[in-house]
Amino acid sequence: MIKLSRSKLKLFFDCHRCFWFYAAKSIARPFGTPYTINNAVDFLFTHTKYGLGKHIGILET
Repeated sequence: MIKLSRSKLKLFFDCHRCFWFYAAKSIARPFGTPYTINNAVDFLFTHTKYGLGKHIGILET
């Protein structure tokens, strides 16, 4: 028998398959993708000397 907690019920409603893997096989839900691409784009647009945002006119100089 598995112990149901608030977080496990949320997991059940979010992803039935992930809940089954947890309950039947003791496999944890996989982590989401990191935001490395988003961080890289943000860095290029705002923090570089000749930022892309200034170059294409999105950000003011």
